Amino acid sequence: MWIYARAPLRVSFAGGGTDLKSFYSKFDGNVANVAINKYALAKVRKLNERVVFKSKDLKRINSYSLDNYKSTLKSTLPLHQSTYNYFIQKYNASNFFGIEVITECQAPIGSGLGSSSTLVVAIAKAISRLMNILLTEKDLATTAYYIERVSCNFLGGKQDHFAASYGGFNFFTFRKNETTEISKIILSSNFTLRMEGNLFLVFTGISRVSSEILSKENSLHQDKKNKLLHDVKKNAIDFKKAIEKENIQLAIDCINKGWELKKKISSNSTNYHIENIIKIAKKNGANACRILGAGGGGYLLFHVNQDQQKRFFISMQKNGLIIESIFFEKNGAISWINF
Repeated sequence: MWIYARAPLRVSFAGGGTDLKSFYSKFDGNVANVAINKYALAKVRKLNERVVFKSKDLKRINSYSLDNYKSTLKSTLPLHQSTYNYFIQKYNASNFFGIEVITECQAPIGSGLGSSSTLVVAIAKAISRLMNILLTEKDLATTAYYIERVSCNFLGGKQDHFAASYGGFNFFTFRKNETTEISKIILSSNFTLRMEGNLFLVFTGISRVSSEILSKENSLHQDKKNKLLHDVKKNAIDFKKAIEKENIQLAIDCINKGWELKKKISSNSTNYHIENIIKIAKKNGANACRILGAGGGGYLLFHVNQDQQKRFFISMQKNGLIIESIFFEKNGAISWINF
């Protein structure tokens, strides 16, 4: 019997960076993002004598004899191992049982769509179902955050785990006391269709490790960085107001402002290749753009009005770039049984 789980990736519109502990633990953070129709997938089943972790994306398999398995073993798939260890230690008195965990993600590695965090959410959702553990969306998000940021010590923020667990269009407030407030942004069907019809992803062709980009931001003086992040936080609040009022022009302005702020915080968020793609896109009808995730590669997000889309598509295709439409995903992480 296999347990399957699926968790949605996300597009972050505004506030990214204020969900890092270095900021929200002092000032509170705000992020506006939406779950989309790309997913991290996990499937798990019990085995008799082995512990097996497999990543289809990385083409890696770790296989251990159950008798010799220890939580301290070094795995080349630390997210898989740490998630399994967490549930065994917390919910099964550290009594390890045989298991097979297989994952894949519907986005390239280093996409900027929160893939690694979403993968942890999917694995946690599958293992909790396998062990008959009931977790709320908030439990799932905080568990996945702990596993990735504390157990694995991977640098990054909180927004991805919550977006993947809850789904939908959300405005998150990350409090100094480690609590998180979730405000669902309810859009009319007409405005949803309008946004979905005008938003496009373009992959830069560059995969990057977000923790490396984030670590290089530390070269910016902390006081200057915090001042810029306060502007990022205000921009997220302004974006939320724009979306709630269905004011698309103000939302576009917020997306563009967020991108300019991001470049000020870290010069590593962009490069000549990225700037050239943006230059071509803007010349051919795009009126909003930003890099997704930590930057330096991954996906670019563009807003293009319908009457400009044909020339935008042609310009991207001429430069060998693939354009992807997105649709908003209302559901967060889900799981099911396949006998």
